[in-house]
Amino acid sequence: MCIRDRAKEKQQEEEKKAKEAHFQARIEQLAKFTAQSSQNPLALLKELFADPPYNVNSEVVTDSFAVIFLMTMNNLKLEELKVLISKLTDLESYVMLKFLLLSWKRIAIGLQKVEKFCRSDILFKAHAMIVQRLGQSAIGRAQSDKLVLQKCLNKSI
Repeated sequence: MCIRDRAKEKQQEEEKKAKEAHFQARIEQLAKFTAQSSQNPLALLKELFADPPYNVNSEVVTDSFAVIFLMTMNNLKLEELKVLISKLTDLESYVMLKFLLLSWKRIAIGLQKVEKFCRSDILFKAHAMIVQRLGQSAIGRAQSDKLVLQKCLNKSI
């Protein structure tokens, strides 16, 4: 292994650690925000969607974001959900789909107790409303990494 390769690996490792530290700070910030705005789920979700944990290999980070998302969704009523989804931008809607998929994955592999934080009816209704609004291609787009590029470039792909 040459010196250049070692330097590149070291740089990548440092970037990974910096990214994880950034998201750990975001989790603490979101916890404080959750306590302050528990009566305003739209503000909380917008804050959550503002800087989602893309390309982070830390399960602690993604699990923490998923739990905050599920706790917020659990407190919604159907009427509030309709209003909330109508106020989301397209990009925020794609991020919400990503969080829905992450939530279902956590439930499927047993990381999330169904009784504890999630009401399946709200999750499925949110999914249906977003797909109805954006079209079925939203599902594929939410699963792809194109969203990361779109967020970075601030334009449609």
